[in-house]
Amino acid sequence: MRQDLYKPGQQTASRKEQFRTLNQFIFDRGGWVTSIPGEAELRFECLPGSTVAAELRDVGHDVRDDGEGERLICDVIVRVVQYRFRMG
Repeated sequence: MRQDLYKPGQQTASRKEQFRTLNQFIFDRGGWVTSIPGEAELRFECLPGSTVAAELRDVGHDVRDDGEGERLICDVIVRVVQYRFRMG
């Protein structure tokens, strides 16, 4: 687990900085952030079986299931799992 990952309650420079850190964390694990930078609620998608949501829960984020969707990857439509949580 990265030590520089934003954890709830931790003081940071701004919500956009929290977003940047979380976006990189999710992207590095094969997920996609779908929310707008600076929004209070962060939404993301990942492939079924991904550990991203569990890893975020492990550091204290209240990650909630937000359904399923589809994503086009290299001309193939794949099923994705959607999640959301409030930053702050």
